Amino acid sequence: MLTIRLDKDTEKNIERLAKQNNQTKSEFVRECLAEYIVKSENPHPYELGKNLFGNYSNEKGNLSQHRKQILAEILKEKHAKHSH
Repeated sequence: MLTIRLDKDTEKNIERLAKQNNQTKSEFVRECLAEYIVKSENPHPYELGKNLFGNYSNEKGNLSQHRKQILAEILKEKHAKHSH
């Protein structure tokens, strides 16, 4: 069993949201805490990779914007090497 003290605004919000979901305040708080625990144990994919995003780049710095043109140039160079 757990007892917590809440400010009036938080308690009013919990009461309002519990009513909207046809739940008691206790059911609503239990569900919220359970969801929070699951999210904490299973971080969002962005959270897992955020240290990697933007850390690697090509020398041109525009790979995502000009990917088709860059790929065409790479294939053209590769084809030219094999045709000689």
